[in-house]
Amino acid sequence: MGVQLQLLEARSAKDFDRAFSAMTREHARALIVLPSPTFYAEHNRIVDLAPTSRLPAIFAFKEAADTGGLMAYGANLSGALLVLIALFADPLGLGGQSGFGWKQGLGLVIGAVVILAGLYLRRRGKASM
Repeated sequence: MGVQLQLLEARSAKDFDRAFSAMTREHARALIVLPSPTFYAEHNRIVDLAPTSRLPAIFAFKEAADTGGLMAYGANLSGALLVLIALFADPLGLGGQSGFGWKQGLGLVIGAVVILAGLYLRRRGKASM
């Protein structure tokens, strides 16, 4: 098939310009963005840089595809976090511990969901600007 992999290291957002220059110089035909906290936090910038280098970009997280990346092959991290909150909320609400009942557990979950929804909408709003 003649496919050759080129691995480029980018430990921080400061390394992105150098990495994209190297991909352009080496005539890369596609970009696969592996899971990383840095890449997740900076996915909007990577989504913006990929078309300038004429690279279709495949990401490991759905949020990047939502903001313009070609596609994602990983889990929806915000959705997975909501499931985890729900799993922890159930024992809190049904545990019957004195001083901490289902109403308090529900209040914690609702508060966490509101915070997560706000962060998601804020990030999404920045992406559309």
